[in-house]
Amino acid sequence: MEMTLSPSIQELLRGLNILVVYDAALIRILLKETLVFLGADAQIDEAANGLQAWNLLQETSYGLVIADIMMPHMDGLKLQRRVRRSHQHREIPFLLISGEAFDKTIKSALQSQRDYFLNKPFSIEVLKRTLWEILRQV
Repeated sequence: MEMTLSPSIQELLRGLNILVVYDAALIRILLKETLVFLGADAQIDEAANGLQAWNLLQETSYGLVIADIMMPHMDGLKLQRRVRRSHQHREIPFLLISGEAFDKTIKSALQSQRDYFLNKPFSIEVLKRTLWEILRQV
């Protein structure tokens, strides 16, 4: 049975620019398509690593960053730390994704009230609920 969320996930995603950061292109595509399915109607950009994401953050205002933790060049945790140190970007909510559910990784990921962690694999319903938890607080 599907839980009714208020405000709806569609309302929360409406008009929100989102940055998806993942080294696997197929996962980036799946995340983007899932976000659109859930109601995202604004700009959804992609980056293959944290360094590309940081460069995109300098050009575009995002309301949410979804990033894998393990990536080349700059991983998701390093990107998150850089964003949190930046006056311009520090308030952007982060959803970090990892297949490694080590306590140390989770504790590193949850630096502020705007940081969330999702362990792989996850269902669309779990992603939807997590996004709702993040965005209803923004």
